Amino acid sequence: MVPFSERRDTPQRLVQITLDQVEVVERFAPGFFEHPDQRYADQPFGIGLMTVPRTIYKENDGLFGSINQESWFFHVVVSETYGRSLTPTHASLKYYSGEELLETRTLNKPSLSGLSGVRFATAAGLDEVFDLRFQCSFMTEPPVDKMQVDLTLVAHDGTTLNESLEVTLSRYEPKTELWFPLEGYFVILAGGDFNEHHAQEWSQHHALDILALGPDRQLVSGYAATNQDFVSWGREVLAPADGVVVYTRNDVPDNANPPRVDKESLNKLPDPLWRVGGNSVVIDHGNGEFSFLAHMQQGSVRVAMGEVVKRGQVLGLLGNSGNSSAPHLHYHLMAGDTLFRSDPIPLRFKNVFFDGVAKGFATGPLKRGVYLRANWQ
Repeated sequence: MVPFSERRDTPQRLVQITLDQVEVVERFAPGFFEHPDQRYADQPFGIGLMTVPRTIYKENDGLFGSINQESWFFHVVVSETYGRSLTPTHASLKYYSGEELLETRTLNKPSLSGLSGVRFATAAGLDEVFDLRFQCSFMTEPPVDKMQVDLTLVAHDGTTLNESLEVTLSRYEPKTELWFPLEGYFVILAGGDFNEHHAQEWSQHHALDILALGPDRQLVSGYAATNQDFVSWGREVLAPADGVVVYTRNDVPDNANPPRVDKESLNKLPDPLWRVGGNSVVIDHGNGEFSFLAHMQQGSVRVAMGEVVKRGQVLGLLGNSGNSSAPHLHYHLMAGDTLFRSDPIPLRFKNVFFDGVAKGFATGPLKRGVYLRANWQ
């Protein structure tokens, strides 16, 4: 039904909108077509602040072991009762260890403009005016366990509003012993940092895009023109821990011409929130931790909803389905069974080793661009 809103991410791009059903309404309520700024101009403002994710975990920045610096990442989502326009003009970030104020950092209007977006209104379904993206780093001692975010907002009519949000920080203690879902050499293509694309989505802050490598650490065996040229293609994807399968998908075609994503075919498939993951599996590990493994080959998923799986069981074959530009495995851990709407959880693996300049167990967060090996023996 019209009216509707249409958002363009690409300026000057022609957008075709097809209406499946049109209902003609003879009369509209007064002010129906007015912008909220005008329609609700006489109403008091109601501002809401929340973080995405709801629970925020700090990650040590060390590559080959812990160092004396850690980082964390979150969005502050700003809502208004009637959806009226708001502009952030000033922010103050206060860092606490217990009740001791360690430091205050401030951001002006131009800085906040660069951090602002509307990232959680579609897939996550949040009723937001805008959100602000904050990436923070601090020394591990004394530990920062709390922040206060103070925002100054200016409404369309010039009204100035001051709002505050307290943010609790912690280090995550894994509940499930995870084993890496591939065997042998691999490299992280994306993940392990907060300045890459996964961090823009609710459940994927700690996600990994994984490329399997050959015995000589080779990535491809040809010209990377087909899926079969990639060493990753067809590798067995293994259950990282025991659990119950709560979601599977097996009908998404593989993108045949890397690095091209066949978005035309992808957009015709049902269930748009999940089709981006292609052929995928979600495992409930029974303690508030859920594994999501995505982009497997069409028809290769070997498990079914409700099936009990054991660590190391083959779930499917590594593919190039969904929103994927080359054969790889996407893996992340989340605190619920719903993609795009569940909190992310940091990853720790039992069986991952450094196998390059540095050797030994990888005990911390895995970083992109480092040769690693998963040993299932």
